[in-house]
Amino acid sequence: MKRLLLFVVACMFLRPAFAQSMEDGKLQEFFKNYLEHRFSQKPLDATGLGDHRFDALLDDISPTARESWRALAKETLAKLPKEVAYKKLSRDGQIDFEIFENELSSQLWGADNMRPFEKDARTYGAYLSDSVYMLLAQSTLPKETNVANAIARMAQMPRIIAEAERSLTHPAKPILEINPRHDLILALASENDPALREDAAHLLFDEARILDGELPADARAFSQRLARVMRRGLR
Repeated sequence: MKRLLLFVVACMFLRPAFAQSMEDGKLQEFFKNYLEHRFSQKPLDATGLGDHRFDALLDDISPTARESWRALAKETLAKLPKEVAYKKLSRDGQIDFEIFENELSSQLWGADNMRPFEKDARTYGAYLSDSVYMLLAQSTLPKETNVANAIARMAQMPRIIAEAERSLTHPAKPILEINPRHDLILALASENDPALREDAAHLLFDEARILDGELPADARAFSQRLARVMRRGLR
């Protein structure tokens, strides 16, 4: 979504002035007004597109704020054909119009159907990592300014985590994939001791969870199974 917005910005503002009609200028002004509202709602978008006025802020991602994002997209989409006459635009302007219109429609569809704040934990990653990375690795402002803004953003991260705990109600279930031809799986399938087979299967699953950054669901049971398998292997 952000890449598409960046593409729209490039199309709107990098075209030579002589290639624009008066209606193209109206479209550009309309888009600038939209960006002003969007950047005030989404400081990370502003930073990513080179507007550093909001670098010390993190987005408000509460349900109320997210609804205001949707309302802005819906209102802008409704106003666009009323305030900019598509047929009066140059062909380049018409293409910009269509891209912008599709971007707004995509925002609304994503909010209504994807529901990333409720279903995708990765959504919160941008607020916890990208927000600081953009300042320290990409911003051209003085180092002292970027560091101060990064510290200010980090101070707001507990709010992001708290919102994730409230809003992430339907996270995607993890999928365990195995290689059926792996030596361990083949050995497990041919094991005649059902108790050992069960312990080994549980250990493989817990190992996968640990590698994914989680803890075993039952640490005591994990330890007991590991001890039993080790004792058997040391006989």
